[in-house]
Parts: sequence; structure tokens; C-alpha cells
Amino acid sequence: MTLKPPRWIDQAGAKPSPHCHAIHLQVDGHLHSVEVEPWVTLMELLRDRLHLTGTRERCNHGECGACTVLVDGRRTLACLQLAVMREGCDITTVEGLANGEVLHPLQDDFIQHEEAMAEAALNPPAPMPTITATVSE
Repeated sequence: MTLKPPRWIDQAGAKPSPHCHAIHLQVDGHLHSVEVEPWVTLMELLRDRLHLTGTRERCNHGECGACTVLVDGRRTLACLQLAVMREGCDITTVEGLANGEVLHPLQDDFIQHEEAMAEAALNPPAPMPTITATVSE
């Protein structure tokens, strides 16, 4: 069985899909203009197109929270959001919580307590945007 790349990946000589929509959004402080099909989720856009793999793909049903990102400062499950719905939004992923090389204080705390998290079977990047939003609220 040969796996085909996702339709939105530009292949040599391939024409863009007529179903694509141009969207503009700010992700982790950087403006992005991308073309996506209407069925592409925000999680797929972040991971597959923008290569921000801290947004985890787990259940694809919004139950586990591994795909949580901040959209305009509010917690959002990226696996349940279509990318085209987020036109013009400001999105913060776990990668965007740090200020350059300086980690967000919560990220620093997670690193300091990494052993306890492993025992509790927590996946550090997954809850980080949720915790950050909760503290801000």
C-alpha cells in the first residue's frame, strides 16, 4: 500500500485544488497566509503545514485535550475547528508560549517536575495552553 501525501501538499507540477480557500492568521506572533481545503482542521494546518508539532493529535474527538491551542486568548480544541473558521485569528500554540529562548513560567515548572508528570502519565505540551488560559482567566 502506497501512502499519498495530503492533498494540500504542493507536488511538482500539481495544480492547486479548486476547493482551496486563502486564509490569513497569526500563529505564535507570525502572520501566515495559506491556502487550505474547507475540510482541513486547525490541528492539521498547524502540524502538517506550519510544522508546529507541539499541538498533539490523539483522539480527534475533542475528548483528550491534547490539541488545545489558544485562539484569541481562549482555549480551543484544534481537532474540532476547521482552519477556514479561524480566518484573521490570533493563535497561540505551546511553542508560542515561550518568549524566544525564555520559557513561560508554567513551562519551566513543568520541566522541573517532569518525573512526577511521567508517573502521572501526563503529556507536558498537551495541557500547557489550557493551564495558561486558566491562570489568565
